Amino acid sequence: MHKKALIFDERNKSKTYFLVNDKFDLLAYFTISLHILKLSSHISKTIRKNLDGFRKDIDDLPCYLIGQLGRNENVNKSDISGNTIISAAIDTIKQAQDLIGGRIVLIECANIQNLLCFYQSNDFKILQQSKHLTQLIAKLS
Repeated sequence: MHKKALIFDERNKSKTYFLVNDKFDLLAYFTISLHILKLSSHISKTIRKNLDGFRKDIDDLPCYLIGQLGRNENVNKSDISGNTIISAAIDTIKQAQDLIGGRIVLIECANIQNLLCFYQSNDFKILQQSKHLTQLIAKLS
């Protein structure tokens, strides 16, 4: 992850943020980028209009992507929770939203029940699923 994060940062493809404690020990990290969400043909016109805010005939949608989200493997859950990490990512995205706009945050994850439950408990909703991948979204206020 370290090398990839540096390369993506240098090329302005994404930004990786690190959460540290008061001793500057790495607790967790997340990566944010811009993304174009391709909507599958089974997404209704009502949902399309709700996501876009204006139009119901869209096939894709600009969004913020949380591409990586994780806790340092040497850190206990009691030191920093998953909810704290995702809240930090959303807060960072909201700073960008204040500057340039945007309505949607996207997370793509494997179809693992614990992951899906975690993201859903943090206000993400399943939008589309394939055999191996689920796309969850949250609307920004």
